[in-house]
Amino acid sequence: MCAIIDANVRDDVFRKRTEEGRHFHHWLMKRGGRIIIGGTKLRDELFGQSKAYKALFAQLELAGRAIVKDAAKVDALARSMESEGGWESDDWHIIALTQLHINEVRVLYSKDVPLHEDFKQIQKGRGRQAAWIYSAPTHKRKLDSTRCA
Repeated sequence: MCAIIDANVRDDVFRKRTEEGRHFHHWLMKRGGRIIIGGTKLRDELFGQSKAYKALFAQLELAGRAIVKDAAKVDALARSMESEGGWESDDWHIIALTQLHINEVRVLYSKDVPLHEDFKQIQKGRGRQAAWIYSAPTHKRKLDSTRCA
């Protein structure tokens, strides 16, 4: 069971700017955590033009800490979801990644409250109650109990 990180927390994690970001970084690097990355937009948001972030994510992938999913599938579903509408957020790429990999994704780390609602809706729609949102230092105990398969 893995996590998706939204671009709005990237620096919190990798530059350790917040308490919850530092804890998430520790979970990812030292406690067996893994993140799932998929889709062109999420990769662009996470890496940007930064050579340092591209190198970091390449190292995470080699170490098995980042799992990269098929961008074409995520992009196609995201376009379809965007045209259909009915979502609280405009993060169709994250919603699509969650829906395609529902059995692997258990944690969303994001500060985007509308995205939180979409994430929970997808999980409930698939009968998944174990998924949760990581967004505050008080969630760190739960994060410690999350293991990626």
